[in-house]
Amino acid sequence: MIYRSGSDTLTIRWVGDLYAHHSLATVSRELIRALAHRNKIQFVLAPTDSPPYPTDSVTEMAAVPTVINMHDIEIRHHWP
Repeated sequence: MIYRSGSDTLTIRWVGDLYAHHSLATVSRELIRALAHRNKIQFVLAPTDSPPYPTDSVTEMAAVPTVINMHDIEIRHHWP
């Protein structure tokens, strides 16, 4: 993996539906949660679905380490 100079943490910006109750959002949540369990990975979440978000989905994502802006990699996982 490539990390920003001077940083040992990889930051991923994830763009796509994250909170909706459909398969694409479910896959995004599961992938993010699985990656978040690895050390030294944090996220910039950029949901494309509109609020209000379902409470259970928000609860699932609450444990994901997030940052505000800078990122090393951007993943766009959404409908074309």
